[in-house]
Amino acid sequence: MARIPYPDPDSLPAEAQKALARLASPLNIMAMVSHAHTLLEPVLGLAEALFTRLDLPPEVAELSILQVALDTGAEYEWVQHEPLALRAGVPAEQLAALRAGDTTWLDERQRAAVRVAQWVCRGEDVPASEVEEIREVLTSRQLLELFLLTGCYLQLARIITVLEVDIDPADGRLMKVQADAGA
Repeated sequence: MARIPYPDPDSLPAEAQKALARLASPLNIMAMVSHAHTLLEPVLGLAEALFTRLDLPPEVAELSILQVALDTGAEYEWVQHEPLALRAGVPAEQLAALRAGDTTWLDERQRAAVRVAQWVCRGEDVPASEVEEIREVLTSRQLLELFLLTGCYLQLARIITVLEVDIDPADGRLMKVQADAGA
């Protein structure tokens, strides 16, 4: 049970209700975020951009998000993004390996995504040589997209874990725009 109650959607301002209506299905994390209703639209706008405007391949993005889930203990994120990773082409046995800490099966770009997520979540010092290695497999745009993606999901993971947001059943899509785009 969440540490603070979810707001009654009918009591939210119209703009927040409209923003929540953009979701493919109700999500407890966004219900929790709606307490800060003036920030809900920008948060959803960033989430939408992270699903529709990245140059990163979808499987690379999803592996980054799943690494955030692992590093933060945000099972909610894992449950929501595992079906998305499967749909992006990551085999179930490889997801099980990632969960167990085995990244030997990853290609160079996927390994870079996991490594960036670890840097962001763990606050590690990053040697210049590692950044240069990653720049050999990711463009500058893709690297910055990874930092923004990872930072966004780290923020959500901390809300999830600190406030004990209840896990929603995953339906493999998060936003209507994602469903409309065939994601």
